[in-house]
Amino acid sequence: MPGHIRPGICNDLISSIDFLPTIVSLTGAQMPKHTIDGVDFLPYLTGQTDVSPRDYLCFYFGQNSLEAVTDGQFKMVFPHSYNSYEVYAPGMNGQPGRTARREVTETELYNLRQDPGERRNVMGLYPEKEAELLKVAEDIRADLGDDLTGAPGTGRREHGVIPGYTGRSGFGSFPAMRAPETGK
Repeated sequence: MPGHIRPGICNDLISSIDFLPTIVSLTGAQMPKHTIDGVDFLPYLTGQTDVSPRDYLCFYFGQNSLEAVTDGQFKMVFPHSYNSYEVYAPGMNGQPGRTARREVTETELYNLRQDPGERRNVMGLYPEKEAELLKVAEDIRADLGDDLTGAPGTGRREHGVIPGYTGRSGFGSFPAMRAPETGK
């Protein structure tokens, strides 16, 4: 679509889960019959609308753990453990560095416009925003569930299955993606 996507910078909430519905819209194909969590943001990119395609973005990790929710300016982070690169030196030559296990022990709130590095927890300073983001989290947990809180979710779906996938070991999990033999 050369000449159709408006130039500029987008600071609104768009995620990789939105690629499928947007590409389907772009190509004129049909969406799958099952529920897709992404949204079509093509009308937004082409200037047909100035309204962002989503108001909130939820951050699910692991099997089904809701770790955070954002409205683009504020991000609420829920208690969870995670791997961090902050403790050790970074990796080199394309290899990851060591990680340390860290833990968020209570709900935190960050103003991403003033603190994009999420260093200053402003929980307690914006009660209306806290209530709003907690409500978003409650609603999404009621729908998709959350392993961290034990919420089962009425709309929870099984993860997709990839033919040929043999494990979670990273490179080489897909037979067609194995590194070629070098004979060395």
